[in-house]
Amino acid sequence: MKVLVVGLNWVGDVIMSFSAIANAAIGSTEKVDVITRPHLAPLYKLHPGIGNICAMDTKRPFWRLLPEILRLRRRAYDIIVVFPHSFRSALHAFLCGGSMRAGYASEGRSALLTLALPIPARFEKQHESSLHVHLVAAAGLPDITAPLPTVKLPSDLRTATLQHFGLKSDEDYAVIAPGAAFGEAKRWPAERFAEVALRIHHLLGWRVVVTGSNNETEIALTARVAAALPGLALDLGGRTSLDELIRILACSRLLLANDSGTMHLGALLKVPLVVPVGSTDMARTGPLAELAALVRTDSCRKVCRQSVCPQGTNDCMRSISVDAMMDAIKELLARARTSARPEGICCHG
Repeated sequence: MKVLVVGLNWVGDVIMSFSAIANAAIGSTEKVDVITRPHLAPLYKLHPGIGNICAMDTKRPFWRLLPEILRLRRRAYDIIVVFPHSFRSALHAFLCGGSMRAGYASEGRSALLTLALPIPARFEKQHESSLHVHLVAAAGLPDITAPLPTVKLPSDLRTATLQHFGLKSDEDYAVIAPGAAFGEAKRWPAERFAEVALRIHHLLGWRVVVTGSNNETEIALTARVAAALPGLALDLGGRTSLDELIRILACSRLLLANDSGTMHLGALLKVPLVVPVGSTDMARTGPLAELAALVRTDSCRKVCRQSVCPQGTNDCMRSISVDAMMDAIKELLARARTSARPEGICCHG
């Protein structure tokens, strides 16, 4: 049985689909193939159940994608699983053929699918990953609730990346990711990230690496954090590819991140993870990690899921103190000492 997955378009969403892809690989006679946008290909390469990765810019008009689509069509897939809910993703699946094309009924695309499932109401209160597992199971593939797969990174590539950015393979450092693509309601103040980083350095002697994407907002955020830590912080805002970010995270001792793709990467790489939580419904989209601490207050009565605070105050994030974050960090690191990370992920063993 041959299976093709039409992949999701954001780092965090991709990682939340990894357990479902693992189930599909178990039910297939060979590894699962994936359609993805080029910038996400390095992420899919981490999954041990994925075989061929068709990296194509799915935003382009479909007729410009026909050479790649026809090549996939010749593979004669038994099942094509469409994780995104967009009409365009179902159209790509339709053009690829497949005996079964399974996806959720949305955007008037049911005619393009052979199995168009309604989104069950109960999933409104369940984790996003369970929605993908449900879809894969409906297509006749295994229905297993499994943790994120264990990934392995070549040690020579990890070491080369660290050296490129002036880090040593045996160096202890924490990573801070002060950005969040969805909006300011998900961002803890940059100055408080810097204060936590300073306390970590005084407590443990660790260096600090600040990371962020290459958009102007995140570059400015990482620069603010690094500027508050002269001589202690390495500012990598806008300077890393996804591949490089993965290797830097893999060798870190701790990750402090807002709700973001970097947060989910930390979960995948089994990095001890501390997250200040504001507008996010973590029951639905939280990190799939055992070594994670979610820090929030009850200043807001309900999760709004908005990118900008409806009250204009951002109190749900501003009410999280540096002391609360430090308490969470100390407790998490104590737990991490008794929970070894899998071999092949990190530099420290």
